[in-house]
Amino acid sequence: MSEKKTATTRFTLDATPLSAAQTKALRQRVAKADAHAINYSDVPELGDEWFLRAAREGSLAAQPVKKPISIKLDEDVLDYFKSEGSRYQTHINAVLRAYMQAQHLVRSN
Repeated sequence: MSEKKTATTRFTLDATPLSAAQTKALRQRVAKADAHAINYSDVPELGDEWFLRAAREGSLAAQPVKKPISIKLDEDVLDYFKSEGSRYQTHINAVLRAYMQAQHLVRSN
């Protein structure tokens, strides 16, 4: 069996700041760039669910402080969340947070 060799391209980050003239030239190039010429057909559209999940996972929002508590749950409820995989406590917290936010919306309208 023959191996196909591929070229490796390496890039380095130049931390040298741009001069004022270079910055101005770069801004002009970006302003002239035609964003419509970029083919986005293979990029999935990010819907509301994606942004809510991103915010919930902390990439877009500061993480609230977690407070350890003891809570009693029905066995079938706990079994369900545990069967969904690891981080079941995080998922329970997410469900409770969604309920809380829905209640805030209901009460504000």
